[in-house]
Amino acid sequence: MRITRVFIDTPLEGHQYLNLPPNISHYVTRVLRIKPQQIIHLFNGQGGYWIGKVESCSTKKVTVLLSTHCPQNNVSPLKIHLGQCLGRSQKMDYIIQKATELGVNQITPLLSNRSEIKYTEEKIAQKLQHWRQISISASEQCGRNCIPTIEPPMPLTTWLIHNQADLALCMHPSATKNIPTQNIQPETVSVLIGPEGGLTPDEVQEAVHKNNIPISLGPRILRTETAPVAVISVLQYLWGDWSL
Repeated sequence: MRITRVFIDTPLEGHQYLNLPPNISHYVTRVLRIKPQQIIHLFNGQGGYWIGKVESCSTKKVTVLLSTHCPQNNVSPLKIHLGQCLGRSQKMDYIIQKATELGVNQITPLLSNRSEIKYTEEKIAQKLQHWRQISISASEQCGRNCIPTIEPPMPLTTWLIHNQADLALCMHPSATKNIPTQNIQPETVSVLIGPEGGLTPDEVQEAVHKNNIPISLGPRILRTETAPVAVISVLQYLWGDWSL
């Protein structure tokens, strides 16, 4: 039987009676159909998860008794930073969901010349909250206990200046190189993905100037929402926690 996993942004400790917030209580009772005496797992992004037993529940308040802390984190040894140029809302939602499932540590939405999206400060705050919730839901589903960091959108140039990854990659359909694997074992890798219209030649050149390696995974052009899924999967196989 599958165990329900719930993220809650609060300190957790053993032998603690915890009242879940009203929105989470409503979700676990109305959507997940949780009943008293059921076991659930709670995590707060600080490492591991707690085993809890539902003591009582209503649509407005669920009380859980926490017992044992399990340190399991399912964290990849490879730290991946995704620099994703902004695209349409549904595509960004998909990218953040899948990047979370695939084990990315950090996601930075980027403003590039061909990005179709322009956000006000108020809209940025709303989007960050929305994207974080997508990442939380994906973490609950996939068994991940550490939520990836989602940075506020920033200009591509700024991101390139501050990027400090051991290996910096730039996905580009015209690139003639694959991911370099000879005699390297990076601990951190960054991946730059362009928007729907792709990066401009000047942006690619700027990325190269900042030591990003243009790469292609094959002869077919990948959509902006497909490219991160493909390249992150390959990186996890090469240096992360995937195996065949």
